[in-house]
Amino acid sequence: MPNATLSIARSFAERWIWLYTAGAPGIEREARRSELLSDLHDHVETERAEGRSPAGIATHVVLRVLLGIPNDVAWLAPQLPRSLPERLESGSEILRRPTTLRLLVPVVALLGMMNWIFVFDESLTWAHQLLINIIALALIVLMANRQRPWARRILNGYLWFTVIITIAVVLWVAVEYRPYEAPILDQTLLRIEPAALLIGGVAMAALAVAFFIMCAIFTALSVIVCYSALKSGAGGMRLMAAGIRRLT
Repeated sequence: MPNATLSIARSFAERWIWLYTAGAPGIEREARRSELLSDLHDHVETERAEGRSPAGIATHVVLRVLLGIPNDVAWLAPQLPRSLPERLESGSEILRRPTTLRLLVPVVALLGMMNWIFVFDESLTWAHQLLINIIALALIVLMANRQRPWARRILNGYLWFTVIITIAVVLWVAVEYRPYEAPILDQTLLRIEPAALLIGGVAMAALAVAFFIMCAIFTALSVIVCYSALKSGAGGMRLMAAGIRRLT
């Protein structure tokens, strides 16, 4: 167990070295990585030779990494390409464009909602998930081109297809599973079969409407969250650009 703790600490230090040097130019990056990895190895071997426990060595390794972060950032700032702040600001402007928001927000929101609804169904395979996402993306493309006749025809056809399928499913459930005979209902009201079918069908239709309302609410919430995230991301990129300029 102590050796495992030391291995985790070394892996943490190595990952941090690879992460924060990734933005530097090639020659400086490789030189810095070689220097720090060699220093890490020497530090561990020196403390091991002094008889320190693996847990103590692991603690020192993690502390060295955490205390050295300010120096690492100070080393990285001058190494970053001079065009990086401009790239960040350009990305910020792209995220703030109305066109980008109109495209990205529905895509992320709808895909997130679809996956959230179906992720708890263990019978769905990755192929089902892929099909659901493809349908969602196709609907988004059609909505983006809804001013064109061909897109309107497809959307109208899809809408009527959905309505027909929903009605068919509701009727099939009402006839096959006979939910109107549930014990929670007053059986004296349901002695006549036509009346029972009518009440059962109305109840199932109400449940279907409630389901669609719930999906609409989740979609609206997803859109709000995605919109806020994109706007916050744009502001964060501008702050990063300003911070890099200050450091350099």
